[in-house]
Amino acid sequence: MAWHEEPVTTTRHGLCVRPTLALLAAVLLFTLPVAAAAPKGGGGKKGAPPPAAAAKKPEAPKPAAPPPAPAKQAEPPAKAPAPAAAPPAKKLPALAKGAVAPVKDGATTIHPPFEEGDCSACHTGTDAQDPGPLKGDMKELCFECHEGHKEFLEKPSQHVPFNEGCTYCHNPHNSVAPALLRDTMDTLCLSCHDTVKNALATAVKHGPAVEGKKCLNCHAPHGGDFKPLLDKEQFDLCLGCHDKDDVKDRRGMVLTNIKQRLDANAEWHAPVGAKECVTCHSPHGSPSFRMLANTFPARFHEGYAKEKYGLCFDCHNDQLAANPTTDSDTEFRDGTRNLHYVHVNKKELGRTCRACHDFHAVKGPSMITDGVKFGRKGWVLKVQFEKNDDGGSCAKSCHSAKSYRRGK
Repeated sequence: MAWHEEPVTTTRHGLCVRPTLALLAAVLLFTLPVAAAAPKGGGGKKGAPPPAAAAKKPEAPKPAAPPPAPAKQAEPPAKAPAPAAAPPAKKLPALAKGAVAPVKDGATTIHPPFEEGDCSACHTGTDAQDPGPLKGDMKELCFECHEGHKEFLEKPSQHVPFNEGCTYCHNPHNSVAPALLRDTMDTLCLSCHDTVKNALATAVKHGPAVEGKKCLNCHAPHGGDFKPLLDKEQFDLCLGCHDKDDVKDRRGMVLTNIKQRLDANAEWHAPVGAKECVTCHSPHGSPSFRMLANTFPARFHEGYAKEKYGLCFDCHNDQLAANPTTDSDTEFRDGTRNLHYVHVNKKELGRTCRACHDFHAVKGPSMITDGVKFGRKGWVLKVQFEKNDDGGSCAKSCHSAKSYRRGK
C-alpha cells in the first residue's frame, strides 16, 4: 500500500511543518499578539504592527513544538529501575494447623517444660488441654532460654526460617527426630530447597550431602559468617575434604589430592584462582561426571560433538575444535592446520581435553599438564610439552615426537 503524505517544509528556525500546518501557524502568529496586548491597556498602539511583532517572536508556535518530549519519555524503559539493595525478606507459608502439636507416639526428644507439664513456661495458661496463646513473641520467648542463638541474628548469612520463627523447623513439645526437629533433617531441608532436592535426584551425588550429618556437613542451620550459610569460605570448605590421598569416587577411583596439587603448581585455572569451585562443580549433585556443572565426557576418548563440552565452552571459544583450518580460533595450530581439531574432533576416538590439560593447577602454560591419569588404575601418561615463541613440541608419549609452528 502506498502512503500519501503532504510534503514537509522546514522553517528558518528549524521547525518542520506541513503546508496546512504552516498556514495555521501563520494565522496564529498574526492574531495572537494583538489579542495578548489588549489586556495591558496599550494594545491599540503597541499592537498595531502585529506582523512585525510576530516575525520577531517565532516562540509563539512553541505549543506545537513538543516533538522532543516523546523522545524523553522513551528513555525511562532503557534505564531499568535500580534493583532493591536487598530483596524483601522471604515470607514462608503459614504452618499447617497441628504442625507443632505434641507427637502422640514414638517421640525420642522432649522439650523439658513440656515433659514436666509446665505449659506456663511458654503459654499464658496452665491447662494442658487449652494452654492459651504464647506469653509473647515466639523468638524472644525462645531466646529467654536459648540465649546463645540470639547472636545468629547478627550474622551476615541467616536462615530465613530462623528469622521467621523457630517452629518452622522445631516442634516446641516433642519430636521423633533429634534436636526437636519437626521431621528428619534432610526431609525438612528438602521440603523448602527444591533445587537441592532435584540435584540429589541426579546420578552423581556429593558424598557430604547424603552421608553422615548430611546438610550440616557444610551448612550452619541458623546463621553464619559465610554465604550461603556455609561453615567456612567455599574454597576452604572444599579443601577441608579434598586435601587427602584416599578420597574415592563412586566407582572406587582415587581422586586427586587437590590441595597438594595447588600447593605444588603455581599456575591455577581461572575459576580456581577466583576460589570458585562451583563455577565448574555442582555442590550437591549433577547428572554429569565428577559433579560437573555442565556436560563433559567422562572418558579419555570420546567422539566429538560440541554439546558434549558444555562446561568448557561456557568460557572458551566453541569454535576452537570446529574447523580443520584456522588462523584465529586457536593458538594450537601448525600454520593454519588446527591441532585442536586434529586431537579432539573425531567420530569415535577423539581425545578429550583432559588428555593434555589439567583443570586445577599446572607448572607450565595454557593449563597443559605434565602427566594425565590413564585408565581406572590411574597410570600416569606423561605429556612432556614444551612451548616456544612460535609454537611448541611434545616428546614421545601418546604419539611420536612432534612439533608445530604457527608462523607469525
